[in-house]
Amino acid sequence: MPSFKDYGLTPIGFIDGAIKIFRSRIEVIFLWTWSTVIATMIAGHGTPPLVPSLMILLAAILVTCSVYTYNDVVDAEMDRTNKNKTGRPIANGSVSKEVAMVFAVLTGLVGLALSYLVSLPSFALCLAWFIVFILYSLPGIRFKKMFIIKEVTSSSGQIFTTLMGGFAVSSVFNPSVLFAGLIFWLFTFLGVPAFADSQDVDEDAAFGVKTLARALDWRRKVQLMGIGVLFVMTVMPLTYAQLGFNVLLPISTIVMSLIFLRWGIVPMMTGTYTTALVLKGRRIFTIYLLIIQIMTIIGTLSLGFLPF
Repeated sequence: MPSFKDYGLTPIGFIDGAIKIFRSRIEVIFLWTWSTVIATMIAGHGTPPLVPSLMILLAAILVTCSVYTYNDVVDAEMDRTNKNKTGRPIANGSVSKEVAMVFAVLTGLVGLALSYLVSLPSFALCLAWFIVFILYSLPGIRFKKMFIIKEVTSSSGQIFTTLMGGFAVSSVFNPSVLFAGLIFWLFTFLGVPAFADSQDVDEDAAFGVKTLARALDWRRKVQLMGIGVLFVMTVMPLTYAQLGFNVLLPISTIVMSLIFLRWGIVPMMTGTYTTALVLKGRRIFTIYLLIIQIMTIIGTLSLGFLPF
């Protein structure tokens, strides 16, 4: 009969496996937890309280580790067929599924417990996020295999993690935080087909997963992203004052969006799909989104020196 040691469930084996899993998912961990940081800064007007901010950040990191590790366990067979994912430790067998599941359970429980200690609204949002992302992968339900629902679910983390950060700092509803979460969600939802799922179309086709990336050609996927940028450029100047932002937010959003459209969207629309083009587009989009997020923080500051 196999023992725990056969599965790598020794302290050293577990720690080694946990490090490999964490490193393999560092990009998506940063994506969700950065939104939490931005939300605490917005709710705290640039100076959020340190302890609850750090606690909710750690909770977001742990819950992200948990749900994505579970996803990698369920999708291990699929990932082995995708050259972009064969380096993941569960797919290539360098970490056993048993170690991965223990890691997923521990990080999930500790992350949820930390969010509970921060505030009840943060815990409720963290729990909802955890459940939605588990259902994304759970056999028998698998939001991942539901057309459009897949993209809505996978990008919804932006709303959950943003609101978690907001309620960790303030016990009252903050419309600025919600607005930021919706903008981050929109960009992620529209960016996923071009900059994430476009590299998985062969894998998804082989396993019956219908996505926007499969339904749209490369030009349409990039156009979808462009429509989102134009929408935000239009909405931001019309709503910033009512939501409590200063005028620097719409100005910076318009400027950065025009730059992104000219040197990001247009070249990608006229280019031929290649992995190199996707990776370049992802880098440009990430920089654009990070700048918009940072300007959202600055948009909450009281800048009395402005003449308008």
